[in-house]
Amino acid sequence: MLFGTVTCFKTGTCWFGQPASLGVWESNHYLITTCALYRLAITHLQDVYDHNYLAADFQAINGSCRDVHMIITTELAKFNISSRFFRLAREEIALANIMADLIYDPASYTHFDNEEFENGSKFVMMQLRAAQSSLARREWQYARMAIGFMLHSMQDFYSHSNWIELGMREPNRDLAMGRRLGSTANKDTRTCKSCNGSDEDCIRNNLIVDQYLTTGYFSYTYPIQTPPGKCHHGYTCDFPGENSEYCEGISKDSMYSPHRHLHYTAASVAYSATTKVLNELRASTNTYTFGKFLGLTNSFSLVFVIDVSNRLQPLVGMIRTVTSQLVDSVQNISNKPSNYILSPFNGSHWGPIRVVTKINEFFDLIESLNETKLQHSSKHYYDSLNEALKACESESLVFFFTDAPSHEPCPQGLTRALARLKKTKIDVLFVNSSQSTSETISELNHFAVTTGGLFINIDITQPKINGKFIYRRLQETLGYECILFESMSNHSEGVFMIDTTATSFHINVVSSSPSIAFQLIEPMGSMLRRNPSVQSDYLQMFSIVVTAQSDVGQWKYTCSEDCVIEVNMKSEFRCRTQLYAPLSNELSEGIVVTPPLFNQSGVATMTTCDDPNQVSNNSIQLISTTGDILSEYLATNGFIQMIKIPLQSFRIGTCITRHDGTLAYRDERPLIEISRIMMIVHNQPLVAISDERLNVTYRIQNDANRSLYVQLDIDGVLKNSKWYSINSKSPRSDFIIIDTSQYPLKNETVRFIPLIFTLQAFKDNKQTASDEILFRHEQIVPFYVQDSDIHLEASTHFVNTA
Repeated sequence: MLFGTVTCFKTGTCWFGQPASLGVWESNHYLITTCALYRLAITHLQDVYDHNYLAADFQAINGSCRDVHMIITTELAKFNISSRFFRLAREEIALANIMADLIYDPASYTHFDNEEFENGSKFVMMQLRAAQSSLARREWQYARMAIGFMLHSMQDFYSHSNWIELGMREPNRDLAMGRRLGSTANKDTRTCKSCNGSDEDCIRNNLIVDQYLTTGYFSYTYPIQTPPGKCHHGYTCDFPGENSEYCEGISKDSMYSPHRHLHYTAASVAYSATTKVLNELRASTNTYTFGKFLGLTNSFSLVFVIDVSNRLQPLVGMIRTVTSQLVDSVQNISNKPSNYILSPFNGSHWGPIRVVTKINEFFDLIESLNETKLQHSSKHYYDSLNEALKACESESLVFFFTDAPSHEPCPQGLTRALARLKKTKIDVLFVNSSQSTSETISELNHFAVTTGGLFINIDITQPKINGKFIYRRLQETLGYECILFESMSNHSEGVFMIDTTATSFHINVVSSSPSIAFQLIEPMGSMLRRNPSVQSDYLQMFSIVVTAQSDVGQWKYTCSEDCVIEVNMKSEFRCRTQLYAPLSNELSEGIVVTPPLFNQSGVATMTTCDDPNQVSNNSIQLISTTGDILSEYLATNGFIQMIKIPLQSFRIGTCITRHDGTLAYRDERPLIEISRIMMIVHNQPLVAISDERLNVTYRIQNDANRSLYVQLDIDGVLKNSKWYSINSKSPRSDFIIIDTSQYPLKNETVRFIPLIFTLQAFKDNKQTASDEILFRHEQIVPFYVQDSDIHLEASTHFVNTA
C-alpha cells in the first residue's frame, strides 16, 4: 500500500504531489517521491552549474518539504531551459509510484507484505535494473515508470515492516543493492500478540520480536486471514476504535494506521532511502542522461508524418517549402526542439523513420522524400505514426499530413494509447482530394480531437500560411496554457475567460468551409475590430496582447457558421488536471480504465500547479462536445476531486482560485470518450526469462446492454487480431503466449517493455468498419524480460548493527 494509502484518492485529504509547506498532516508516496526529486534536481544543478546556494532553499522533514518548483524554474530559465519538462518528469515518476498500488496490489511481494522479503528484494532490484537499461536505451519515459514502481516497493518496506520498531533510523543498506535482507523471521516464528481493536496501547506494543525483521499480513477478505502468531498489516482505524481486527497491525502508512505513532519516522527514513537510491542512479550514468531522465533539459520533438503517395506529390512539395521557411524561423525560438523526426508512408509501406537534431538536417531529409524509398510493409494505416510516437519525446508536436483515413477497423487504439503515454497532441493537416468523403473527414477529425489536436483543411498552394501555423505551434509549446478548446464543429458561439496572469493570447479558428466570419466581443462589451494575423479559407489566427485591466474577464465569440476554436494564453501560472478512473475486480486486480466506463464512480481528477503557494482551491467542470456543462464539482480544500463519469464524451475544465482571490481557467485538450468494455490482465507484474515463453491470462468484460463483437490487438505480440463475441453484461476469459525472443537483451540484464492492449467493440461481425466502432479500451501493461532469475548476495546490514 502507500504512506497515506488510498487517502490520496479521497477528496481533501492531501495535496496530490503538491508539497506546499512542512506542516502537512501526513506523508504519502507522492510527497516523499516528489520531495526526493526536488532534492536530486537541486543536487544536479549544483554540480552542473555550480549553483551551491540552492541547497539553502530546501528542507525535508518527515518525508515532506516546501515546494521549490518555482526556485528550480528560475534557475533553469537562466539557461533557456523550461521547467515544464522537469514537472512532466517528476509527475511521471510520482504517478507511476502510486499506480503500483492499483496494478500490483494482489502481489504481496511488491509491497513487502506477508514477510515476502526475498521476492520483494528481487522485485526492487529488477525494477532498478530495468530503469538503468531504459536509460541506456534513451527510453526516458520507460525509465521513469520503472523507477517509480521501484520506489513504491522500497518505501513500503519502511512502512510495512518492523524496521522502524526495531530502532533503525537509517535506510537498509542491502535493499536495492542486490543483497538479502538479514535477520528475517521465518514462517514459524511468532511475531505479534493479539490485541483488542480498541486497545491502542496494546496495539502500539503488539510486536513480540526484537531481533528479527517481519511484516504484516495483508488480506482482502473478512474475517482477515493471518497465520497464527503473525502480525496483521492493519487498516484505517480512528482510535478509540471498535473491537475490530481492522485496528490491529503494524502498518505505518498514515496517521490512521495501527502504528501511526511511527508514521513520521517511517516517512523520514523512506525519504532518505529514496534520495539515496536516486543519487546512486545518478552516479551510475552521465550528466546528459540523468538530465534527460529528470527533465532538466529541453526535450520535445517536432514530428512530420507524411503521406508520400504519388497522388500527393504537390503536398510533399508544399512541405518542402514550409520546412525551408522553418529553417530560419526556428533560429528565433529560445527553446528549440531537441530533435526532428520524419516518418513517411503510403497505402502499403512506411519508413524508415529518421531522427536528426538540427532543422537544416530535417530539411535535407524532406528534400529527398521519395515514395520508392519506403522500406517496411504496413500492417495498419497508422504504422508510420505509431513508430514516430514511440521515437519522439514526451509532449512533442506531431503533424499528420494525409488525404484519406484508414479503411481498417482497428488502427487507432495503439496510436491513441501512445499519444496518451507521450502526452502528445496530433494535428491532422488534411488535403481535400478525390479520396475525401464526409466519413473520411469525420474519422480523422475525431481521431485528432481525442488526442487534443486540431483537424485542419489545408491549401497546398498556400505554404506560407501552413508554415505560420506550424511555427505558432512551436511558439506555444512553452509558456502557453490552453484556456478554451472547443474542438467539435457543431457550435457557432461561446465564451472564454482571460485571467490576470495573462500577457497575451492566441486564437485559432478552424472551419469546414471557406469564408467564415469570426467576431470577438471584449469583456467591456465592445466588438474587437481586428483582422486575423493569418487567414486562409479554413483557418484564421489571431494574436492579442493583454495591455489593460479591461482585457481581463469574459470574452465572447461568434462564428457565422459552425467552427472549431482554440485559445492559448501566455502565462507563467501553469496548472494541469488529469483524470484517473481506477477499478478493481473481486481479486483486487486493478487497472486505470481508459476510456472510463459509463456512469463509473470513484473517479479522481487531480490538479497540480507549478506554484501551489499561489493556490487556494479548484473546481472542476465536465464539458460536452457542444460546450454544455454536464456536471460541476465545487471547490474543496484539496486538489483531488472525486467525480462520476457522465453518459457522453466530455472534456475537463478547471477553475482555480488563487490566494489573491482571482480566478484562473484552464481547459484540458483531449476529448474523453466513454466505454462499456474493459479488460483485466491477470498476475501482474508480468515477468519472463529471455528466450522463454510466457502465458498471460486476461478477462474482457462487456458492460453494455447488448452483445458485442470485440477485437483485441496487442502491439508486438499478436500478428493478427483476436475476435470475441461476448454477451451483454458478461465476461470472456482467454490467454495469449508471449515469445520473449522478440525482445532481445543488449548488454543488459533486464528490459522494460510497456505492452499496449487495445479493444474495439462492434455491433456484430458484419459491421466492422471504422465508423461502426461502438466502444474502445486501451491499457498499458508493464512487462519485464530478464536474462535470468535475480540472485541475491549475502546480507551486510543487520537489525542489531548501526
